[in-house]
Amino acid sequence: MDDQNGGQNIGEQWRTIKSKRKRGTSGSVDIDSFQNMGTDDKLNVLFNKLSNVELSQIDIKNMNESIKTTNARIDNIETKLTTNTDTITQLNYKVLNLETKSRDRNLLIYGLEERGKNLFEQVSDFLFQYLDIDSSVTCIVNAVRLGQPRYGNNLRKRAVLVTS
Repeated sequence: MDDQNGGQNIGEQWRTIKSKRKRGTSGSVDIDSFQNMGTDDKLNVLFNKLSNVELSQIDIKNMNESIKTTNARIDNIETKLTTNTDTITQLNYKVLNLETKSRDRNLLIYGLEERGKNLFEQVSDFLFQYLDIDSSVTCIVNAVRLGQPRYGNNLRKRAVLVTS
């Protein structure tokens, strides 16, 4: 049975057998074996190593190109993410602004009697009587009662939401 260094096992002792290195190997040779080789074998080992180095360089170039492409894609995605984050922030501010403006001109009135009278007239009378606001100057867009009406002995006054 041969070992890696060209030795042969005879019993329990090892003895060195000089053999020529086969061509086309990976080029992995220890220094002692290399020094004992002939010129042709040394050149074969060196050419194999050089070929392996060239293949490694090609692989490294391919990996570098792949990394450059990946980095460009990451930069593009980061730019889009920043743009989208800014857009979302702006939209959130716009929604908040619209919600604030929509509540800005609302008025809740509690305790207004539920009469058969028109609700707009009732609100106009209330505003003029208690708040000294003339309904001809103030434009009432909408007036609605909030909640479900109750009838019978359990009659309660519902709040009125007025939008101007």
